[in-house]
Amino acid sequence: MKNVSALVDKNGISMEKIDDSIELAKNWVLYSGIQNYGKRCLVNGAFNSWYDVDNKIYPYVYSEVSGYGISFYLYLESMREDNELLERAILSADWIHNYALIADTFDVMFRFYYHENDFWPRNSYSFDNAIILNGLVLLFNKTKNEKYLDISTKIAKRLIDVMQHDNGSFYSYYSLDDGIKLMSPDSWSKYPGSYHAKNAIALLKLFEITGDSFFKNSATKVCDWSLKQQQNDGRFVSVKTDESTILHPHCYSLEGLFYAGAIMDNDDYLQSVIKGIDWIIKSQLDTGGISSTYVQGKFLPTERCDALAQSIRLIILALNRGLIGEEYIESVLKMGKRLLQFQCRKPGLAQRGGFYYMINGDNIEYNNINSWATMFSVQALIMLGEFLNSEKNFDINFLL
Repeated sequence: MKNVSALVDKNGISMEKIDDSIELAKNWVLYSGIQNYGKRCLVNGAFNSWYDVDNKIYPYVYSEVSGYGISFYLYLESMREDNELLERAILSADWIHNYALIADTFDVMFRFYYHENDFWPRNSYSFDNAIILNGLVLLFNKTKNEKYLDISTKIAKRLIDVMQHDNGSFYSYYSLDDGIKLMSPDSWSKYPGSYHAKNAIALLKLFEITGDSFFKNSATKVCDWSLKQQQNDGRFVSVKTDESTILHPHCYSLEGLFYAGAIMDNDDYLQSVIKGIDWIIKSQLDTGGISSTYVQGKFLPTERCDALAQSIRLIILALNRGLIGEEYIESVLKMGKRLLQFQCRKPGLAQRGGFYYMINGDNIEYNNINSWATMFSVQALIMLGEFLNSEKNFDINFLL
């Protein structure tokens, strides 16, 4: 690839910096306490949401992130066999099964609050269930333990039968106490949206394992519906009340469409990804980062780590597949350099190596060392490093 070395030098990013950042972050995920390990059984194996630097606490245990944790460990384990990584993935999966999963309905509860010693609010989210489902399917593929396939199949059938509309979209969440499906248009995560295209990833994996077209049909329906939500400029609307776009769920939409497009060889889905990436590039800031929010026709200067890492992954995936050309390389290198600046280098086991959640327009860090943002960042940096070394061996089944 022409001039890549020159662009790397120009943008001040190196494999040494990337490798150092990855190792610090991996150690943080394993040993900082962000995953409860060896603690009381009620939370053992579960992931906390983030570390609050100011108050020195983990606010709550997060079921969705525990699902991401399974996939994250298995991704790392796929690159080098490591019993500790597999053990940690199993621990997270078993916590979900034993404590977060409602046995008679196969809904996964939302957040466990330490001060309440319970899950609250008692809601179950379609997207969260799909992320957990993805981790469990990957774990079945690794271990061949039928328990994880049985759980996965039941979660998926519940998700489709109860939460998916005929047009392919999904209800956002479900009240476990009231037994009703809910949605709220003032919050992207509480409303049916194109981000539910990411549900297709786990459903297509289940189809591959079981051969049951029920799962493939559901995945196709949500991707077809999501495709229709894309605006002419390439963005997906996140919040209906003001027609704004949040980069994080915008990337979720593209991730689902990329996976489905690649697996099913659907060019419409892949063309949508190109349009969505082009819109992301338009929002790139002077920092090298990406605006996290587009509202009333303007990109705001706030930056989110998770969305930046997602953007890097999408561009690398598109470059590897030949969907976009070399003119995107400098942009992704700038993103990579900016992503490294989100990493906490301060001393202290609970924070050193993790990635800050957000930086505002004044370059002020929000004191939230974030679990899923760190996982996304590790994967983005590994993918960037592989790309710079002319490797195209990323297995999209491990896309977090």
